[in-house]
Amino acid sequence: MAPEVALDGGFALITGVASNVGEEIAIAFAHSGAEGILLEVPELPTAEAVAEKCRKHAHHPRFRVIVAKEQTDNDGSATNLVDTAVRAFGRLDYCVHFSMTLGLRQHDHPDMFQTAIDTYVKSTLSILYAASLEMSKQEPRVQSTVRHGHMRSLGRGSIVVVNPVSSTMVTVGPVLYVACKHAVHNMVKAIAVDNVNCHIRVNSVCPYLIKSSSQCDIGSPRNLATPEDIADAVLFLSSPAARSISAESLVVDGGYSLSPIKMRLLS
Repeated sequence: MAPEVALDGGFALITGVASNVGEEIAIAFAHSGAEGILLEVPELPTAEAVAEKCRKHAHHPRFRVIVAKEQTDNDGSATNLVDTAVRAFGRLDYCVHFSMTLGLRQHDHPDMFQTAIDTYVKSTLSILYAASLEMSKQEPRVQSTVRHGHMRSLGRGSIVVVNPVSSTMVTVGPVLYVACKHAVHNMVKAIAVDNVNCHIRVNSVCPYLIKSSSQCDIGSPRNLATPEDIADAVLFLSSPAARSISAESLVVDGGYSLSPIKMRLLS
């Protein structure tokens, strides 16, 4: 079956693939026509399993998938990841960073401030800067439009950060976690502005609660977003269809975060 959103080739770096959402994003990129993907997965067995799923669903005839065990929360690893992708593919067209780590949510104490900054903010800043720097060096990609047949620029690259919807609103939660997520939210917008003249788009996808699988309960009032829903949103913002969209935060939560009454249905 043809992909619903076509990428028309290009090479991607995707972090956080050990998560259900990260895995689904990788598969979606392969299915939608990416020519190559570098997966950041800390565990080799998981990495190989995801890589095989990507190969199974790939549509590009020259599709390649590479696994990297670097983690973006280590000093220098973001640059190493980007460098590895460029050495393997020759360029980097898409970067997707999964910034939904929950490991420190229960440690809300001033003594944990620097750890929280390093885990949530510094790691995201590092990958955004490394990807932006490399994309700025390459020539823009172009595409022939289907309806009119003329050529249009797709820019030098697209970066999407997956960051929870709590980053966009005042919400109950550990202060350090919420503060760091708000920092990431605004950092994405600031870097998008910095990249305007380089024709690099930077956006974020902001989920609320996510089901552990892509099995959807049709008709249920608790019809939460699935990993596939999040992957589709990331794919759209990375695709030629969103070539004029930057500095945006696409909330994917079925409208629950807009209404405290609806949110209580989930409790």
